Amino acid sequence: MEWDQLRIALGTKNKAKVTAVRLATGCEPICVSVPSGVSDQPLSEAETIAGAINRAKAALT
Repeated sequence: MEWDQLRIALGTKNKAKVTAVRLATGCEPICVSVPSGVSDQPLSEAETIAGAINRAKAALT
């Protein structure tokens, strides 16, 4: 994969998460603040995964 052509949309503006993506990929993510659709502190793995999927889908639109 050509990293210079990769565009990453990140469903948060959290600085730690943005930095992690930048360090892992060498790319500057496009950051948008979108709702996760789950509680602020998910209490289960299923809720955490659902929130991540919801944010990813919303960031693409």
